[in-house]
Amino acid sequence: MISFQGRITLAKFVLNSVPIHNMEIYKWPQSLIKEGDNIIRNYIWMGDPTKRKGVILKWEKVCKPIKEGGLEIQSLGEVNNAMFCKLHWVFKQGTKEWAKFMKSKFSSKSGDLICYHKPSTIWKGIQTGAALSKPHIEWLIGNKMQIDFWRDTWAIDIPIMEYNDLPRHL
Repeated sequence: MISFQGRITLAKFVLNSVPIHNMEIYKWPQSLIKEGDNIIRNYIWMGDPTKRKGVILKWEKVCKPIKEGGLEIQSLGEVNNAMFCKLHWVFKQGTKEWAKFMKSKFSSKSGDLICYHKPSTIWKGIQTGAALSKPHIEWLIGNKMQIDFWRDTWAIDIPIMEYNDLPRHL
C-alpha cells in the first residue's frame, strides 16, 4: 500500500543498506548481486519483490542521478565496489589496528606482498579495492608549473640537492 515514491525511498535507504555490512569485506558473486538488484527493481515497480513486471526503465537508467533522468537507486555491484575502495583506502592509511595487522601479515619487511596458499577473504577485498582505485589515483604537485625537482622536498624532509651533504652511516 506504499506509493511509488515511498517504494523508491524505501529502496534507497533500507533495501540498499541491508547488505552493506557484509559487502564491506566480502566480494559478492555476480549472481547474488543480480538477484538483489532484481528484488529491488521488482519492489520498486510492483511493490512485491517476488512479482516481475515488464521493464519500464533500464536498470542502468534507474541507477543514474535524478538530474540525468534516473531514480538515484544504487546498484548493489557499485555498492560492493565502493566498499572495497573504502576498505583499501583505510588499509593504505594504516592507522586502524586491523590495517596494521593485515600489513604485517601480508607484507615482508621490505614491503613486498607475501602470497599465502589460502589467503584471507578480507585481503581479496583489499586487493580488489586497490585494482579499482589505482587508475583514479594520482599525485597533484602544486599547480604543475612550478616544480623544482632538486629543491622541493619529496620522500624526506630535505631537498634532494642537500641529500649528498648528509653523513652516511653504514
